[in-house]
Amino acid sequence: MNLFTFFLISLTAYSGLFFGALLSYVVKEELRPGEQYFKLGKRFVYFVFAITTVLVAGFQPWWVAGALFVVLAFAYIKYIDSRYLQLFLGLILYYFVDHPLLPLFASMIFIFNFPTATLMVYKSIKEHLTDKKKVVLSILVSHLWFFIGVIFYAARSLQ
Repeated sequence: MNLFTFFLISLTAYSGLFFGALLSYVVKEELRPGEQYFKLGKRFVYFVFAITTVLVAGFQPWWVAGALFVVLAFAYIKYIDSRYLQLFLGLILYYFVDHPLLPLFASMIFIFNFPTATLMVYKSIKEHLTDKKKVVLSILVSHLWFFIGVIFYAARSLQ
């Protein structure tokens, strides 16, 4: 796979943030009753992503995979901000660049980013931030850590 193709796959996965933010502004009245479902969906997709990553990476013995999953789950629930989680997602996408399941991982990242941005826009609406362009741009810029995988792939391609 060449660098441009990987960049387009990464950009498509990252665009879930944009579409989630766009949806938030189109259906504002549905955000309040749907907040709990967006949070639940985001957690569910993250856990499926973490389990799939641990299983596909093929850690041996199984207790290592289980321990890694528990650490990832605990870190997500307690400590990790979504901006820094994008770094993890970008690295995972880079790790699976030559794997046949790359489209699955990219689509899971897209689906994860969708409620992430929706919840961030809902929070900004609750805080009475009215400039839509600024809010969406701040979400996109603050999550640029995701493209660390593209940078690593570019460095690998240049060698």
